[in-house]
Amino acid sequence: MEWIADMDCRSRFLWLYGLAGAGKSAIEQTIAKWCYKMGFLAASFFFSHSISGRYEKTFLITTIVNQLIMSIPEICKHISNALYTNPSLLTCSLKAQIEDLVVEPLTVAASSSTSRVDFINPRPKVIVIDGLNKCGD
Repeated sequence: MEWIADMDCRSRFLWLYGLAGAGKSAIEQTIAKWCYKMGFLAASFFFSHSISGRYEKTFLITTIVNQLIMSIPEICKHISNALYTNPSLLTCSLKAQIEDLVVEPLTVAASSSTSRVDFINPRPKVIVIDGLNKCGD
């Protein structure tokens, strides 16, 4: 939580790793709940073999984008523009999807905000993704 609250932290990613059964998913679920309560959670996705459809990478970006639109509404028009410009975007590679539907809309919305600090500070800023090793390839 210190990493999340540290506004001066230069690291954009925190990778939680450990042996199977060590409790990584429990920790990540707890962090996601705390972040949600504190207004920091922008989106989350938990891969799982026990839940139908939650082990397929095809749902990752669409789920994250849906949650981002709800938590940061300013990006909606940028996502709509990306899908209008490239209607087949959802069938493209995950790299293209995350770039065009997550990174670019967040970047554009932040840079066009009246104040970059106003856009970043009060906004949810954490995306939790758990179980990448469970998504097949």
